Amino acid sequence: MNDLSMTNSLQSEPYPNLESPSTTSEDDYDSEKEAATEKQMVLDYLEKNPAPTYAEVHDEAVAAATNPRTAAYIPGIAMEIQMWLAEYGDWNHETCCEIRKNLHDYDKCKELGKKIHDRGGFTALQANFYILKNFLCKGPLRKHVTAYMFHGVGEWEA
Repeated sequence: MNDLSMTNSLQSEPYPNLESPSTTSEDDYDSEKEAATEKQMVLDYLEKNPAPTYAEVHDEAVAAATNPRTAAYIPGIAMEIQMWLAEYGDWNHETCCEIRKNLHDYDKCKELGKKIHDRGGFTALQANFYILKNFLCKGPLRKHVTAYMFHGVGEWEA
């Protein structure tokens, strides 16, 4: 898989944050107070920023795949995004929106990830993870979409 990290030089581009899985987990907080503050920030953000529609996610992913600067920086990204979209439909969008609402609850995320896996296998889970990470979860939500959220689902290892 390509490294999907973007440099700061592309921050003005519409898709500067395509990323590969993060390796942080909820255990990375120094205190319960810090974890509670972060959870509240996520909940506040979710309340003020509803999930995009399936069409909005799809259109943004297509635009990213056809962005010449993105394609120049990440060879093969257009094909990667097309593969992600092949696994991302209305049912998975609804499931990913549920994951987005429950980012603070890894057990719930894992349960929902298992539903995606049961329906489409590892390829579907991986594709939907990248859609979550790069298009569905913006701002402070992005750092909560980690490889650990699906650890142990099918072949997924964090």
